[in-house]
Amino acid sequence: MILGKKQYIDKISQHPLARAYRIDKINLAALHATLLHYIKNEALEKIPIWQMISSTEKNLRERAEKFKDQFPCLIEIIPTISTIGGGSLPGSQLNSFGIKINSNNASKLADKLRNNKDSILGRIEKDTFIIDLRTIPYDKDELLANALKEM
Repeated sequence: MILGKKQYIDKISQHPLARAYRIDKINLAALHATLLHYIKNEALEKIPIWQMISSTEKNLRERAEKFKDQFPCLIEIIPTISTIGGGSLPGSQLNSFGIKINSNNASKLADKLRNNKDSILGRIEKDTFIIDLRTIPYDKDELLANALKEM
């Protein structure tokens, strides 16, 4: 998106690449919907990244404990660090909690969960598969639990 003085915007719009770089209808609709959440002061509830960023360590720990209760032999609770994406927060980090899933082969486990009906992504550290619960929306906990039951 380009904002600026009319004379400069007009000049940019005359450039041969202007048509190639203009926003398409799908992205315009997505931008419109996102901006409406901000206008209605509901971004925190409706935009997933803000839900993830605003999750408290206490809440993340409680969620991890629920998974541990369901799968006591399969899961360990671990403190972890979430790196928040680019834009206005490049490289920012937040303390988080995750679940370490015990497996003989972390790569095979990662493949299995990634190729599951409902794809689940984690990371491998020191041959251990980890899911940072900050990256899983609250309403997807049951979906994750079901995938773990199928293992």
